[in-house]
Amino acid sequence: MRKRQTETYRWPQVLWRSALLPGWGQYYRGDTWYRYTAYPVLMLPLALAIYPVYQENQKSKRDYDSQILNALLLQEVSAGDEVVSLLANNTLLEAETKKGRINSTHSLGNALTLGIGLLYLVNIVDAIFFFDYSKPVEKRTLFPLFSIHSKQEVLPDQRLQDKVDIGFRKAF
Repeated sequence: MRKRQTETYRWPQVLWRSALLPGWGQYYRGDTWYRYTAYPVLMLPLALAIYPVYQENQKSKRDYDSQILNALLLQEVSAGDEVVSLLANNTLLEAETKKGRINSTHSLGNALTLGIGLLYLVNIVDAIFFFDYSKPVEKRTLFPLFSIHSKQEVLPDQRLQDKVDIGFRKAF
C-alpha cells in the first residue's frame, strides 16, 4: 500500500490555478466537491446566455437602423402628402420601440457580464483567503485517476536525468 503524499499549499499556487480555470485552485488544495464545482457550474450558464443576448441586440440594432432609414425616406417622399407623413411618423414610433429593445438587451448583457465578473472575483478571493494554508493536505492533480511524478536520477557517469512516471492513482 502506498503512503499518501501530503503537501502544504501556498496561496500563489492556488491563486494562479483559480485565475486560469475557476474552481481548479479549490480542487488542487483539496476542498470539498461542491466548493470546486460551484464556480464553473454557476459561471457556465451565464457565459452561455451572453451569446443569444448579443445576437438579439445586434438584430434589434439592424431593425432600428432599418426603421429609421424607412422613416427618413418616407419623410422625404411625403412632401405635403398627409397619409405618407402619418406613415413616416408611425415608422418613427416603431423605431423607438426597437430602441427600447436595444437598451434592454444591452442591459441584460451587462448584467450577465457583471455576474460572471463577480463570481470570478469571489473565486479569486476564496482562493486567497478562505483556507488554512498552514495545514498539510493530500496531494492532488488535475486528473484524479492518474498521477504524474517527476524525479531526478543519478546516472553511472554522475549526470542527472529527469524521469517522469505517469500511472493510475487507484488500483482496479
